[in-house]
Amino acid sequence: MNDLLSIIYRPRFEFNAVKNNQVNYIIILLILLLLTIIQGVVFFPVQEQMMVHNDVFANMPTEQAEKAKAMGQSMKYFGLLAAGVIYIIKILVQALMVWGGVAIFKGKIDFKQSVLLMSLVSFITIIGDFANVGVIFFTGVENVTSMADVYKIGLNLLINPETAGLPLYTFFSYINPFQIWSIILIIIGLKVISELQSSDATILCMILWLIWVAFPVAGVVIAELARSKAGPY
Repeated sequence: MNDLLSIIYRPRFEFNAVKNNQVNYIIILLILLLLTIIQGVVFFPVQEQMMVHNDVFANMPTEQAEKAKAMGQSMKYFGLLAAGVIYIIKILVQALMVWGGVAIFKGKIDFKQSVLLMSLVSFITIIGDFANVGVIFFTGVENVTSMADVYKIGLNLLINPETAGLPLYTFFSYINPFQIWSIILIIIGLKVISELQSSDATILCMILWLIWVAFPVAGVVIAELARSKAGPY
């Protein structure tokens, strides 16, 4: 846990420890898995509130909607564990992309160091997730009626999801203090571990960040297309 806390107040020291192979990535990943599961449990009331206002359930016959909701309740803990595993897989995929990107820019980093870099930075985004849930509870879970009401700490708050569209609204939600913090840490980590120049580290980091953000935005686009084609039950 000290390594994760260290990334907050002395990141260069921590990244030097990563460079010198002094950090255990297995322990870091297990802690992140645990934090992800805890965050998911805290998020349960928000999920249940969104389910109440889900258009899909609203268009179902009452009996069918109740069965679907009951199934969702029974599967939520399995989904929680699955979400934790998927989060770890996401870190590994991001680490693979960092490893390949550094190689393209002629830097030096091995895959283990890349995994540690992304794991340590992910701690900051998890803090951001907890902060976001905290704002949701502070403003009232009962006010959550759609996915647009879940994003509480980004520039998306300056635009209207109905006029801008949920995909753009989702993209702007990733422009928040914790994402900016994580971007800065990745740049510092790339400079310390792989010895890239500041300009190269910044360019690589921004390219990768845009790719990573494109995935959830694409997911929103696909979900909206599926919803529009589904029609009433």
